[in-house]
Amino acid sequence: MSIQFYHDPRGDPKTLLVVNSVGLMRRLYTPFRVRCIVPVEGITKDTLVYVDAVLGSIQGDVYFLVFEKPYRHIHFQLLIKF
Repeated sequence: MSIQFYHDPRGDPKTLLVVNSVGLMRRLYTPFRVRCIVPVEGITKDTLVYVDAVLGSIQGDVYFLVFEKPYRHIHFQLLIKF
């Protein structure tokens, strides 16, 4: 199955909005750093990598562009606290 990405003219692939458990919102700008929590295609667990863009698929999944390849966001943990 090939992944089809969409482009939202109102969206920005260089930012990610994050909401914490108490409802505070923060905007992250790429490149931002994440930790791999599930090994995927050559990225081992606990490796820190930079996200260069945030992509959305037509199927509704969120992908992080890392090393010029799209990976599902569920493989990574954001390294932010607020």
